[in-house]
Amino acid sequence: MLPLCADQGVAVVPWSPLARGRLARDWSTRTARSADDAYGDSLYAASVEADRKVVARVSEVAARHGVSRAQVALAWLQASVLVALGPVGTATTGCRRSIVTRSGSSATSGGRASRSTSVSLAAERRVGVRRGPTMRESSGDRGVGSMADYERSVGLAAPADRAFQCLADPANMPKYVAMMTTAVPRGGETVHVAAEVQGRHEEGDAHVHADNTRRRLEWGGAGEGGYRGWLEVAESGEGSTVTVHIHAEHDSADDDAVINRAFDETMQRMQALVEEAG
Repeated sequence: MLPLCADQGVAVVPWSPLARGRLARDWSTRTARSADDAYGDSLYAASVEADRKVVARVSEVAARHGVSRAQVALAWLQASVLVALGPVGTATTGCRRSIVTRSGSSATSGGRASRSTSVSLAAERRVGVRRGPTMRESSGDRGVGSMADYERSVGLAAPADRAFQCLADPANMPKYVAMMTTAVPRGGETVHVAAEVQGRHEEGDAHVHADNTRRRLEWGGAGEGGYRGWLEVAESGEGSTVTVHIHAEHDSADDDAVINRAFDETMQRMQALVEEAG
């Protein structure tokens, strides 16, 4: 179900985001609930060793950032590409405020607790998107040739200035933009790009403007009034966050699916590239 939701841009509501409390306490700690929760024990019986490592890692990250384990776990959860709706069931204003305050904290950018560990506790995905996929129609209902806006934000394990320089370099664009094969500067703010799109080879000149002061990159197809986009990199704790926005034409629901898949792949590649570049 989760791959289908990701493909179609469908939000999901997390179930048991703290793994019945396991992510909020030491592994060996027993509570009144856990002592009498045979059903809960059965849910995680097949993944004890993997889950124990995740709980230990969450504890390390929480201690490093001076936050609770629950805040780290929920920050990681909110960083999932699939999660576009926050955890429900919070009982107090303080609890909700805590979640909102820390869900975008450096606990995800400075210590993506479980990204390289096999995790059964929370459906592991090697991504760190802070806001789930959002889609906003630019005008009216969807239709043939209509324009839609797509936006994602992802945490990066590098300072904002360094991350922006990496992403703004045309030589790096084919390394993170899904389907793009080449990007060659042609002078000024013109970059000649080529891509393989669903079996078709497409190429042309694009206008690319980099604003180093704002850490903002803007682009658009030369001679086209429709497709355009931008990205901005902002400081976030020990790392940074990049937000990417595109305005693109789509003729059908199939186009939406292709755009969303490519967008998700781009964000994952972006995160990996910046991390590898150091």
